[in-house]
Amino acid sequence: MANTNTKTTASKAAASIKKTNDTKAKIDEVKVVEPVVEAPAPARAKKIEINRNEMITTRSTADGDLIYISHRTKAKYIWEGYGSELQMDMGELQDMKGSQGKYLTDCHLVVDDEQAAEALGLTKIYDEMVGLENLEDFILETPNKELAEILPKLPKALKSSIGTVARKLVEEDILDTRNKIKLIEEKLGVDLQLFIK
Repeated sequence: MANTNTKTTASKAAASIKKTNDTKAKIDEVKVVEPVVEAPAPARAKKIEINRNEMITTRSTADGDLIYISHRTKAKYIWEGYGSELQMDMGELQDMKGSQGKYLTDCHLVVDDEQAAEALGLTKIYDEMVGLENLEDFILETPNKELAEILPKLPKALKSSIGTVARKLVEEDILDTRNKIKLIEEKLGVDLQLFIK
């Protein structure tokens, strides 16, 4: 319920004029009470709280091995290739974001828990990555016009992984569309022509 305060004002427009015996006008001050309604403060989004000991699934986006050494515990985490998964506790992910944030912001690895990703501030980055679960399918099936719009927006690590996968597809003669190869070269700054058979 909104709070109501009162405010007293003197208003000449609302003043009454009384005439005295000598025909001089005398203005009496009239107190006008106006209610002032205070609007309630806008509700803030609640901060997501996740227990630091809760285990969260993470997935590598690196084409080769990805190694992370914790500053806090000195534990060594190794993801073996694109799509490999490891469990990390939320506290470790928070420490990673603080000490070596590029692992998360450049998407060397992806946090598979939506609430954890939101708590770490990764939701916007992940929204741009929709449809990139399988890089081969992404490269081969995405129309060139759409690919041209998506590639520049992707984080560095993901661009690197796409370039590596595209190179393998060219080497295996699976990716043979000259326009798509040229587009990937242009947008990622890689040279795939060298690998065409």
